[in-house]
Amino acid sequence: LSDSAEERAKRGLDKPVVDARFTLDKAKPVRVRLSQVKQDGAAPRVFALREQGAEVTLAEVPERALGVLDVPPVELRNKELLAFKREDVKRLVIYPGAGGAPITLAHTKPGSNTLDGWQVEAPKAGKAQAFKVGSLLSHLDNLKASTFGEASPKQWDRYGITDASRGASLQDVSGKELARLWLGDEVPDKPGHVYARGSYGEV
Repeated sequence: LSDSAEERAKRGLDKPVVDARFTLDKAKPVRVRLSQVKQDGAAPRVFALREQGAEVTLAEVPERALGVLDVPPVELRNKELLAFKREDVKRLVIYPGAGGAPITLAHTKPGSNTLDGWQVEAPKAGKAQAFKVGSLLSHLDNLKASTFGEASPKQWDRYGITDASRGASLQDVSGKELARLWLGDEVPDKPGHVYARGSYGEV
C-alpha cells in the first residue's frame, strides 16, 4: 500500500495493537506496528507498518500475524535450570538426600574431555562407569522447567528444598562450583514432577 500519514491513520496504525522493535547486530533497528480494522460488519483486516531507517513498507497481512508477538513474558524465559559448559566440569558431587553420604566423582585427566578419565573418590574410591557419567551430565545439561513457581521464594523449605535435599554440584578442576541443583517435594496433582531449584555462577 502507498504510505502516508493519512493512510496510516486510516489503517489504525496511529494506535497499533502491536508495536515491536528488533535490534540487529549490524543493520539498523527494525520497527513493526500492527493494527486491526473492523468496518461495516466486514471481516477484520490487519495492517503492518515496517520501518528500517529510510525504508518503509505499509501492507495488509494475514490476521494470524497479530498472534505471532502475543507471547506472555513467562513464555520467553529460558527454562534451563542449569547453565554450564560440559568441558569445564571436572568434579561432580551427587547428594542422594535422606542423610545419605555424598558421592564424589573427579576427572583424573583434567586436560582431556574423554569420559574414561572419571573416577569415584567417595564414599568408596574406584573407576566410574564412563557412560553413566556422560548420561548424567547430558541429563543435567538438558534439564528444563515445565512451569515456574514464585520468583525468589524466601522459604525454600516449603517446597522440600533444603541443604539436605537431593541434588548435584558441578565443579571445575579447582573445586569452584559452576552450577548447583536441588530437588524437593513432589508437586501436588502433578505425578512425576518435583520442585527444583537451579543456580549457576556464584551461588
